[in-house]
Amino acid sequence: TTICYSFMQACGLVNDHVVGCCCYPGNKP
Repeated sequence: TTICYSFMQACGLVNDHVVGCCCYPGNKP
């Protein structure tokens, strides 16, 4: 979700898995 992504981004924990799984379902590896 957006909140999950924002939280992870704020913590600097955003990675390929989060981007592909949480916010960008069309951007899976």
